[in-house]
Amino acid sequence: VKVPSTKQLRAHFLTCAVPMFGFGLMDNTVMIQAGNAIDCTLGVTFGLSTLAAAACGQIIANGGGVLFGGYVERMAAKAGLPVANLRSAQMSLPIVKRMGLLGSFVGVVFGAAVGLVNLWFIDTNQSALLKIQAIG
Repeated sequence: VKVPSTKQLRAHFLTCAVPMFGFGLMDNTVMIQAGNAIDCTLGVTFGLSTLAAAACGQIIANGGGVLFGGYVERMAAKAGLPVANLRSAQMSLPIVKRMGLLGSFVGVVFGAAVGLVNLWFIDTNQSALLKIQAIG
């Protein structure tokens, strides 16, 4: 089996990284927004901790990932990324598997990091104030 060229490996890395970037961004966005909404409503009503609300937000984000993962992949496919043109035998080579895994890892980590921008748009102290008001 012929070892893929550097150009093919780079293309494979990108085609794995881009959809995972979208997933990481979407996942963190949904988790942060849903977790905040839960914290400011159910968290106040039932005395949930902020961490419990964040965990509930993560459940919603995971569900969204399952429901919309195909959409993210279709959008990535339309992005005009380079095509690796790897044969099926090449796909089972360790170097190809490692590059795909590395691309997925880098993509999801950077996507999730960009998703943290959501924290700039919410009042992270709001739930604590609402919980204090509910007690007193």
